[in-house]
Amino acid sequence: AIGQPYRTSGASGQVILMWNGDWLQSPGEEGKGLAGVRQAIAVTVGFSPRACKAETVNGYVLLTLSDQPGAPRVA
Repeated sequence: AIGQPYRTSGASGQVILMWNGDWLQSPGEEGKGLAGVRQAIAVTVGFSPRACKAETVNGYVLLTLSDQPGAPRVA
């Protein structure tokens, strides 16, 4: 879900911003917010322990999609 937008963004090793108060739309995609990644985040949050859901988060949250060098990262 993130591979093509990551490659075409020129981000290579950098972070792709997905949320700035609203889901950002990637070029050529209908709708907002890299739908596959947005769905994965919703499922992960939905099945998180109650304590994790209750924790207040301020600022960016960085998700690294692999441990490999240059792996896609989203914020």
